[in-house]
Amino acid sequence: MKLFKDRAKLPSGKVVRLKTDFSITEVALDLVDKAYRAAFGESPDVTQGNLERDNLKYFQVEYQKAKLAQPGAGRRTWAQIAIRAISFGRARVARGFRTFEVDIIDSGPVDLGEPYGVAEVPVAVRVIARR
Repeated sequence: MKLFKDRAKLPSGKVVRLKTDFSITEVALDLVDKAYRAAFGESPDVTQGNLERDNLKYFQVEYQKAKLAQPGAGRRTWAQIAIRAISFGRARVARGFRTFEVDIIDSGPVDLGEPYGVAEVPVAVRVIARR
């Protein structure tokens, strides 16, 4: 799933920006679960995805927070803390996914804004979530 609130396409082809008071991630996961159950008779045991745009930005901030709070913990711990703090992870935890394999493909300097400024954080992240 690639979910972009700022460029949702209507059936007519018109692109619009969505303003919602609910989590698109949660709705999308529910729809995928429903379709999977209809096809296979059970919910999926695994979901996966690459963090992009807002999810990646939120992950980077949470990763940096974890890094500052626990400087000696290491990349795996920081990544686990970060994934569970963002909607990508929270929505999956709420649906019974407990194990997250967070693959940091690349890291680099990113301006995270105040109060963090430029920090060395993951810039390409793939996540596999398992029940």
